[in-house]
Amino acid sequence: MGCPDTVSVLALDPSNADTSGLQSPMKTAEAFARAVHSKLLATSIFKPVDLTLRAVGQNFKTSSEIADCLQKVAKDEEASFIIVFTHLRKNPYFAATFTQRLTESGDTPILAINASASAIDQVQRLLVATDLTPSAKASFDGAVELAVETGAELILFHHQMAPMLEAERESVTTIAQSWVDEALKRGVAARAMIITEPRATADLIVKAAEDSASDLIVVGHHERSLHLTPAGKLTTRLLSQSTKPVLIINKEK
Repeated sequence: MGCPDTVSVLALDPSNADTSGLQSPMKTAEAFARAVHSKLLATSIFKPVDLTLRAVGQNFKTSSEIADCLQKVAKDEEASFIIVFTHLRKNPYFAATFTQRLTESGDTPILAINASASAIDQVQRLLVATDLTPSAKASFDGAVELAVETGAELILFHHQMAPMLEAERESVTTIAQSWVDEALKRGVAARAMIITEPRATADLIVKAAEDSASDLIVVGHHERSLHLTPAGKLTTRLLSQSTKPVLIINKEK
C-alpha cells in the first residue's frame, strides 16, 4: 500500500528538534549516526515527533501501512537505516511486533533502540547472532562492513539448542571460524562464541550481549533463522527483552 498524502517527512534540524522525553535514545541514535556516517531515518510510531534525523507522520489505519510507508520513504530517501524507538509504551511487545512488520516490509536495515535504556556514546563492540546457514552469510557480511566502518570489535554468536555430536561440533566450529577469519582479514577484531544450552535463543543473545559488554546486537532476518526458530518470533522476543540496541539486517544472497 502506498503512503497517504498526509504523511510528512521532516528534515533534521538539531537545534530545533523536540526530543522531550527521548534524550537517551536520541543520544544513542546520534552516536550510531556519527559512527557509520550514514543517512538515517528515525520514527516513533506512537505519535508524530520531530526527532533528530527524520520522522514520518500519522493518520494510518494499520501498523502494516506505517511499515510499508516507512520502507518506501527509506528507499526514496536512500536511507541507510530506519531507527525505531521501542519501549515507549508499557507493553514492549507492541513495538517489537511492529518492528518485525517493518523488517518484512522492505530491505532497509532496522535499528531498534530501547527508549528506556541508558544511552551509548559510541559503538565499540558488536554481538552478531547468526545460525551460520548460507542464507545468513550476507547479513553477517553486512555486520562485518559495519565493524569496518565503526572500528568496532565483532563477536560472532551461535546457539545450538541440543548437545552436538563431535562431527557436528567440528563442522559448526569450522564454519564459524571461517566467517571470523574473513572479518579478521578486513582488519576487524573478531572472535566466535558458540553456546550449547537448552534455553530460548533470544534470552541467550541478551545475556551474551550483557556479559560481553557489547554496545549493539546484530541479527539477520530471513525466512527461518537462528537454529530453526521462526525469524519473527525470535526478533519479537529479542526486541521485547533487550536493553541493547538491535540492528536487523534483511539480506540474502
